[in-house]
Amino acid sequence: MRSRVFWILVVVLFCSSIAQNGAITHISALLTDRGLSAGGRRPGHLRDGRARASAGRLVTGWLLDRFFAARVSFALLAARGARHVRALRGGRRSRPACWPPR
Repeated sequence: MRSRVFWILVVVLFCSSIAQNGAITHISALLTDRGLSAGGRRPGHLRDGRARASAGRLVTGWLLDRFFAARVSFALLAARGARHVRALRGGRRSRPACWPPR
């Protein structure tokens, strides 16, 4: 706990956690502001999300077993950041799969 590296990791992970939880908390309001209604979602979107989360955990675990953990973490966080940037810019696939196309 006296190590500078430890405290840098604590601060980075804490700030990352706050940013991601804030985005998740406000995503429905942000999507509504962009013209997407919550009423048009598929009935099975919750089940699909749980299946994707489980598959994501399995794939992440497999990657962590085979590659250096810091690189895997960086790649996963960079991919998530790229999706957020693409969604903010209104890219081709910026809408989540649970909303129908316009």
